[in-house]
Amino acid sequence: TLGILWFVTNALEPMGLAIIGQTLVVVALGGMVIMPMVQLIRFFSTPGRLQQVKLASIATTATVLAAIVLSIALVPVPHDVTACFIVEPHDAERIYVNASGNLVETLVSAGQGVPPGSVLARLDNPKLELEFLALQGERAKLQSQLEQLELTLKRDVDVSQMIVQTRSEIERVETELDAAKRSLAQLELRTARGGTIIPARNVVEAPTQEQELSRWSGSPLDPANRGCFLERETQFCYVGDAALWEVRLLVDQSDAALLHAGQEVQ
Repeated sequence: TLGILWFVTNALEPMGLAIIGQTLVVVALGGMVIMPMVQLIRFFSTPGRLQQVKLASIATTATVLAAIVLSIALVPVPHDVTACFIVEPHDAERIYVNASGNLVETLVSAGQGVPPGSVLARLDNPKLELEFLALQGERAKLQSQLEQLELTLKRDVDVSQMIVQTRSEIERVETELDAAKRSLAQLELRTARGGTIIPARNVVEAPTQEQELSRWSGSPLDPANRGCFLERETQFCYVGDAALWEVRLLVDQSDAALLHAGQEVQ
């Protein structure tokens, strides 16, 4: 019975319902222990039964039962915890795409050493470039208007308010231009530290519909992915020490209490 209940508990555990199996085990153990105790009490409560029992035999039986219970409670039972794991370079810099675009140039390859500040790849985003050009044109137009208004001010003092508004618009456009410049600069992927180029985890090829364009897969460093579109926050690669790695275990919360530093991992 206990074996069956233990199997049921293990089967329910992945679904987060292990408490149901544990409850059944407790109920079963209670029935196996409490009912015999009740019967034993009834046996000894009958007048004259106690004189028929040898106390030495009772003491021996009680000692054996206590030893069995203590061995079950105190002897550790082997237990395996199965978990997924991730292998990553230790203390490596993660290079991410901060502005989405088409990968037009990859300047490094896996295993190559690079110094700090190196450009690793270049992306192209026509939309960002057009927005930047449009803002430059808008600023030139506003500056021309401002010059005309300042010339008119000598003859018409009423245009002073228009000059203030135009200068405010120029400040707004220049703020947007600075943001656009930063976005364009992010199309160049750079490393802040020196080290070895280590590929990021491969992207598995996703199934596509019949009329849908296929997406890139593998690593952005692969020559076959030249020209692919990289979304923002896509990891391009690592830069670090190729000889230092770390493993991260993804353990279920219910198993976390069973793990301790120094335990063997296979």
